[in-house]
Amino acid sequence: VTERLIKLALREGVFQLLSGKRIKEELKQILEEDRPERNVYRMQKLGILKVIQPGIYLNSSREMIFDKLIDTIARYEILTGEKSKRWLIRLSVLLRDLTEEEIENFCGKYSFTREERETILVSSKKADEIVERLTVPEMKPSSIYYLLRSYPPEALILAMAIAKNDIVEKRIVLYLSHLQKIELEITGDDLKKMGYKPSPEFSRILEETKKAKLDGLVKTVEEEVEFIRKNFAQGENR
Repeated sequence: VTERLIKLALREGVFQLLSGKRIKEELKQILEEDRPERNVYRMQKLGILKVIQPGIYLNSSREMIFDKLIDTIARYEILTGEKSKRWLIRLSVLLRDLTEEEIENFCGKYSFTREERETILVSSKKADEIVERLTVPEMKPSSIYYLLRSYPPEALILAMAIAKNDIVEKRIVLYLSHLQKIELEITGDDLKKMGYKPSPEFSRILEETKKAKLDGLVKTVEEEVEFIRKNFAQGENR
């Protein structure tokens, strides 16, 4: 009965009468399930996906990504102690063929927040780029940090799921479990106490010291001070 009703509703254009918010909530519920594939395939077979947005679909290779996401989402949550928006990651997979403009329109039509829209855009369009840029043979920890820090977690989770190369996963895990938690102990105030004059150079000194800390060249606050004294003469700063 349900299938017949859905087909009738599609034919009568009833789906178009539902609010964007309502459709988004339904999609969210389905994509939050542990195994949403069955319901997504059903929506596809009945033509609902096409009505929601032409060009979104699930196939066997995307199903494999959904499958891999179960592990990568769990790993992310264990490593960081934070919950991820798994429905948004899966939606990004379904939207991967759409242009940026189509994604913008889709998000506008279905009342996505600005943050959700950004996450979908970056995850669907940049995950392959993240994988590609992390596949280079030699990469310092600081390079991994500065590459990944601007991406939302959902894009990193998707990159782990689509990567064919183990090195990509290892580097993202290193970033999530270690690099993103590294902070300098020394501050601008400390630089002043050390005799450096406040200037735009401050941020470069701190940035270079942070890079050294990310790469394991300095570990303690004493080593941070030593690194600064050795690499930045106070005369240059005046």
